[in-house]
Amino acid sequence: MTGSEGTADRLARIEARRSEADTLGETVTHPSMKNLILLAVRDLDNGLRWLRQPDLDDNPWILDLVDQDIRLATWRLTVVRHALRTHGPGARII
Repeated sequence: MTGSEGTADRLARIEARRSEADTLGETVTHPSMKNLILLAVRDLDNGLRWLRQPDLDDNPWILDLVDQDIRLATWRLTVVRHALRTHGPGARII
């Protein structure tokens, strides 16, 4: 996979996670869950910043950092999704 193909795939995954975060953010009511969503969005924003690096093709390790940011955001959103499924909109992290 070339740099541009990898970038396009990562941008699509980031957009999908941001959309999910928006949907979950409209559903949860507890501040701890809202904070977890905000952290996920921060991780995704960080991944976008890495993707905008001018020397992306010369430093393939940058894509690894982006992947880690996407994974962390996905994990955070999975926790929120599971808590909502199990405990409803008032779910919280203690």
